[in-house]
Amino acid sequence: MENINTYIISGFPGIGKTYCFNSEFKKSLIMLDSDSSKFSWTKDKERHPMFPCNYIQHIKSNIGKVHFIFVSTHKLVRAALEFHGVKYNLIYPTILSKDIYLQRFKSRGDNQQFIQLVSDNWVEWIEELNREEYPKIFQLNGDKCMIDIISEILSRGVKA
Repeated sequence: MENINTYIISGFPGIGKTYCFNSEFKKSLIMLDSDSSKFSWTKDKERHPMFPCNYIQHIKSNIGKVHFIFVSTHKLVRAALEFHGVKYNLIYPTILSKDIYLQRFKSRGDNQQFIQLVSDNWVEWIEELNREEYPKIFQLNGDKCMIDIISEILSRGVKA
């Protein structure tokens, strides 16, 4: 198999990772939508003792095999990516986009507990992401989503 340039996208909830994964781009780009919850919890709903190492290993094992790997923006995951020297692109909304994103969560059928969690922590989480220095950062204005900037990522983003 030929070595593919891989872009790791650490994407905030609602930026359109899954939408992009299921889009027409799938015909020309190989994408992996890696939900961290599949690595962070055991079948008994307990925190997985190997998280985030198991998640980072999954990510690293797919570099060079796919064009995009969509991953979590959890602080622990971002710190582990940096610790392991894995370059990534951070994509998240502006602080003023809160209402747009809360509506996205409702429209896609997220539960009220998740919506409330994001709503309650919106300012803190966005400000935390604003302070990031390690990754290549793309901030989405208004109702823009991942699919709107995919060509920009391919031209200006950092490869893993």
